[in-house]
Amino acid sequence: TAAERAAWPAMLRAGALRFWLSRLEDFHRPRAGEMVLVKDPGEYRRILGQRATDTALPALMAALQQHSPRWVLALGLAGSRSAISVERVAVNLVDARIADNAGAQPVDQTVLAGAPAAYFTGLPAKAIVADLLGAGHRAELSHSAGSFVCNQVFYALMRALAQRPGVVGG
Repeated sequence: TAAERAAWPAMLRAGALRFWLSRLEDFHRPRAGEMVLVKDPGEYRRILGQRATDTALPALMAALQQHSPRWVLALGLAGSRSAISVERVAVNLVDARIADNAGAQPVDQTVLAGAPAAYFTGLPAKAIVADLLGAGHRAELSHSAGSFVCNQVFYALMRALAQRPGVVGG
């Protein structure tokens, strides 16, 4: 169906994220005595690195409309970061230092015209970081999701959730 075709890119990314995370676990934290064929996590990182500013927001809005979630956890990939960064603030700015996968490189543009300058996460960011650290993961609190696709999606998500009382996300 048309809805399935529209959702397909998001489902591919979700699957790639799941495989990438599981491969990272095996690659960086091998367990003694287990028969695991460690595979290169880079293959799925490349898939997740595919990004396009023009397609991210329509896919997000379609998913919110279709699924009517009670909570939303947005995940992104910043290849230069060595820890899980839990973002606190999304700003109404798209200012790409590099072109996206479709060749677009927006500079000094708003995510949504006429909308507030910023939104804070609705999730308990400090508690999430503490729980991740307690479980032995590298984690950090971040005050900026940057100004590219991750921030764009985070900002649009928080704007959309502001219109949906009782739905929590970040």
